[in-house]
Amino acid sequence: MESVFFDLLKAAGRADLSEKIKTADLPEERKIEQFSKLKNLRAYKNGAMKLVNNCFVARYEEGETAYLCIQTDLVGSDAEESASYLLAEYGAIPAILDESTFLFIAHEFRGFYVLKPQYFEVRQAKEIIDIADDELYVGHDIGELISAFKDIKIFAVDKNSVLATADIWFLAATLASAHTKFRSELLGNIISNKIAALLQLGNVNPENIYYALTSMHWKHCFLELYKCLESLHFLPWILRLKESTGLADDGYTLSKKVSSSLLWRGKEGQSTELLFAMLQDDTALKDEVFDTEAFKDLKGVKFDKATVGRRIYKIRNFLVHQEDYEDDAPIGITERCWPAIVCFLVDVISELYKKNAYDVNFRYLLSPTAGQAST
Repeated sequence: MESVFFDLLKAAGRADLSEKIKTADLPEERKIEQFSKLKNLRAYKNGAMKLVNNCFVARYEEGETAYLCIQTDLVGSDAEESASYLLAEYGAIPAILDESTFLFIAHEFRGFYVLKPQYFEVRQAKEIIDIADDELYVGHDIGELISAFKDIKIFAVDKNSVLATADIWFLAATLASAHTKFRSELLGNIISNKIAALLQLGNVNPENIYYALTSMHWKHCFLELYKCLESLHFLPWILRLKESTGLADDGYTLSKKVSSSLLWRGKEGQSTELLFAMLQDDTALKDEVFDTEAFKDLKGVKFDKATVGRRIYKIRNFLVHQEDYEDDAPIGITERCWPAIVCFLVDVISELYKKNAYDVNFRYLLSPTAGQAST
């Protein structure tokens, strides 16, 4: 109960009412039903996160049903409808914000689920709080308290749904793919859709996908996608090891064993080159990227796919270190280069993760915290 009234009491300067203030009793039958439900609600560990638009998303469960809670007051009805439509494709259906759910969310996700801005002002807070001074006071109506908090939408989904079992970053990235209000407007719909499609592979880190979709600058989008490539640096070396030894473990598991026992790590630049050498020509040698300022010196020159990988690594070095210690030749990257480079990198990531699914066994769609709800 403290979570519901804490900020209102503080804004109104009425700490003296903290022992008296309460919610009004419900009709007995409703009261029994709601208190029974409240006892069964459980939040997932790490069950809430802030989104780029200062909204939040959270997950909790009751029995065999998982629930998604999404703040919507800052996104508008169009974005809200788009999100609802996309979530429906995963089996999510709208649910009611009833009394027990409100009390649970206000307590469990305190700091995320907060008052509307006007109720942090003294006058408006006092209008709500001061009724507790009335001698006939029997408690605050929960419906009126709900209207003082920021707007949220609740969705119910089966606990076996990917929206319930996947890492919460998957849910955040799914929302980011639904509408520009949940992501950066920098990328445009075509590029955003290409990046979001990586989610469906199941083994690409959804956290990187989310940050790529919400990046305010092209270079940050590039770096988040490069991290997806970086996660594969073990792959060419481990595939060679499997071929020469006949080992049957998937590449990722084997790389962990090798790294643990031999303290081995592949060299970053060389690993990137080898990854590009594994690509189909149609992916690695796309005309569009060679029309950009960053790649135009390679156009019409004889080179191999590894050279393209080295150029991507060079761009990464300039963004991270502001120079490439192994190759100090200047490189020109204009704002007009980025859409083609980002699209190219998405295609590269997609092919490598899809083609090597067995050996890139990251399984991000199965969260280690799924089903482990806090009490």
